[in-house]
Amino acid sequence: MPFTFLDTKTNSIQGVMVDLITEVGKDAGFQVQIEPMQFSALIPSLTSNKIDIISAAMFRNGGAQGGDRFLRCGLHLWRGLLVPKTDRKDITPEI
Repeated sequence: MPFTFLDTKTNSIQGVMVDLITEVGKDAGFQVQIEPMQFSALIPSLTSNKIDIISAAMFRNGGAQGGDRFLRCGLHLWRGLLVPKTDRKDITPEI
């Protein structure tokens, strides 16, 4: 499943990052409202208090738009694959 994508059948944003922040919200006791926006608008929207949190795949690059100081990593993915515990198939990486 992609990090985020527009489900054209429901016209809603879906994906792993949506599922992750939704579960975090449930656990922490806050309601999640997904706001579609351009990637370039994420940090400015956060710093101007238009949004409260970013749940998106981002990379630190040493200060793009000054956003480096705001990034806290909730999920580390380094060419990894998540599979159910019950999936016992051998998986060979393609390099």
